[in-house]
This record gives sequence, structure tokens and C-alpha cells, in this order.
Amino acid sequence: MSVEVVAVIDGDTVRVESLDGIGLGRVRLLGIDAPELAHEEEAADCFAHDARRHLRQLLCPCVLVKLTADAGERDRDVYGRLLRYLEVGDVDVAEAMLAQGAARRYPGPLERGRAYDDAAAMARAAKAGLHAAC
Repeated sequence: MSVEVVAVIDGDTVRVESLDGIGLGRVRLLGIDAPELAHEEEAADCFAHDARRHLRQLLCPCVLVKLTADAGERDRDVYGRLLRYLEVGDVDVAEAMLAQGAARRYPGPLERGRAYDDAAAMARAAKAGLHAAC
């Protein structure tokens, strides 16, 4: 399903709407865990703002993305966010975030797990992004 990104919430969550303008809510990118932004009395994690900036560069609000579910994954997380792969053209957004060192691999089996593991390992070895900063 193709949708429009209307906001980048943090390094692993976006808000989307259908092509006819119906809000579909928040989407959590499968397979990655980006550093947390500040919440209430807790300070932001190291690289949290950079992770959101990297995701904005990949998605810039109002870009069309393809959402794809993982057959082995549940539909929504405990916060009600859709759990999906996001693609812009032929770019897997989560894999790009891992390759840039803007997120860590979220544990668990996924259809795209091997590619995600490889991207994360290369970023760690290169000390890219958060692997050098944090």
C-alpha cells in the first residue's frame, strides 16, 4: 500500500495518511530501534535528534512510501502503531537507517532480518553514526 508521510515523529516512527488524505496514524519501522527523544522527565538518548534527522532526510514529510507487513510479525505494537517495512522507490528505509548507523537492529526474526543484520554489522564495524557518537 502506498501512503504519504505527513510527519517524522522520531528515528523509527512516522505518521502517514492515505493518498486521499485519510489519516492512518503512526507507523513503527520494523526491525530497527532508534535512540529515544526526550520524554517527560527523561533526557533524550545519545544520537536521538540525529536519528530523527536521518529519517527526515530519507522520507521528508509528504513523500510517498510503500508500506509492507511482515508475515510473521503482528500488525500493531503495544502503543497501537502499525508495524511495517517502509520503502521509498527501491530503498528499504530501515535498512538505510541501519547502514547509516542512525538506528540499532531491533531483535527478533523478520523476513528481512539477514539484510538488516548485515547493514547493522557494517555500520558498527565502520563506527558510523551512533556507533561513534555514543
